[in-house]
Amino acid sequence: MQFKNIAALLSISARRLAACLCLGGLSLFGADTCALTLQLFSYDGRPASNAWVELRDSEDKVVLRTQMEGPTLRICDFGFGPHSLRVGASWGLPVTVSNLRLLLKAPLNIKVVLNSTNYTGGMGSGCLLYLRVADRAGQPVPGADILQSNFPGTSAKADSFGRYQALYGGTNEIVVRKEGYEDSRTVVACKDTEQLDRGVVMTRIGEK
Repeated sequence: MQFKNIAALLSISARRLAACLCLGGLSLFGADTCALTLQLFSYDGRPASNAWVELRDSEDKVVLRTQMEGPTLRICDFGFGPHSLRVGASWGLPVTVSNLRLLLKAPLNIKVVLNSTNYTGGMGSGCLLYLRVADRAGQPVPGADILQSNFPGTSAKADSFGRYQALYGGTNEIVVRKEGYEDSRTVVACKDTEQLDRGVVMTRIGEK
């Protein structure tokens, strides 16, 4: 009889302790929480998928890289410190969300809208050639003529900031010409669908 009373008291005490812990917002065993939920939308507001997502830690090291199979991605755990999420890594204009921290009682729910993929300018099977023409002091050379060796007799001009962009293919010698300056020549090769950034430095005639 004595043992039964002791067992009953222990049972009551255990129930009271559990009730106190619950009322106080404490838990002996933390329930699993998914730290981050990402919902993805295209620029026109429709649910999107297939985008590549990168999670980077506080040292900008990629700790997760995955391709979304639907409009929702859950990342249930990541490490200490602020993290960043880069969404649409293969897009022309990816979206980065920074200062993400893991809080078990406040899971993150993030909605990301991707930018239009028209940003790439529809390069297709060629390259996008981007030239910046400047003098030796770093000042733009506006209106410089851009000529390609494979297309003699045709030319284009740099704008007022010394910039020039155009679709480009193959391997050509690019000649940049402006009155009062020596010609500048450079060979540019397009290997795939990429952006070719080239700085062109022009020297004034007689300048040492």
